[in-house]
Amino acid sequence: QETGAEPLVVNSFELVVAYYRDLGARSVTALNLLVRPERFDAALRALGEAARRGRDWASFAGAEGDEYVVRRRLVDEFARDVPADLWDAAVAVELGSVTAAALSPTDELLAVCLTGARARPWRSLVWIADAATILHVSGGAIDWPRLVDRATRLRATLRLRDALAFLRTELDAPIPESVVSELERIPV
Repeated sequence: QETGAEPLVVNSFELVVAYYRDLGARSVTALNLLVRPERFDAALRALGEAARRGRDWASFAGAEGDEYVVRRRLVDEFARDVPADLWDAAVAVELGSVTAAALSPTDELLAVCLTGARARPWRSLVWIADAATILHVSGGAIDWPRLVDRATRLRATLRLRDALAFLRTELDAPIPESVVSELERIPV
């Protein structure tokens, strides 16, 4: 925070606190922070300085084996500029005694779908539970036009379409058919 990096907690503890609402309901292996890209280097320097002063919370590997990750992109494969309005739409979450900023439900759903619904050597199905939980808890707070616009700007419409279609078909998730149809019409 002191560097002006304005960290957002993404794909980690905010899911447990804001959506699952039960610390035992979902395992989290790392604290993931998204920082403003232009402040990335300053944030890394601040973490290094704090670690040298013995502040375990700022080190990249904590004494208990905890992992801390600082990111400059929302999703690595879609290396477009991070939309500045992610911070404008951020919501506050309580992580223990600290109030932190996290993605809005719309941006959280996008991040979960894009990072989880991808082919990789080790498969994880956690993204499905995360997406379903976000949809359930947000209770209609998903801004569908924003979601489509964000995916279009990231050039991630194909992956998002497949993820949403899967959730809609297999879990009967409350995803409007019009959103999936709109994503299908966007050239890739």
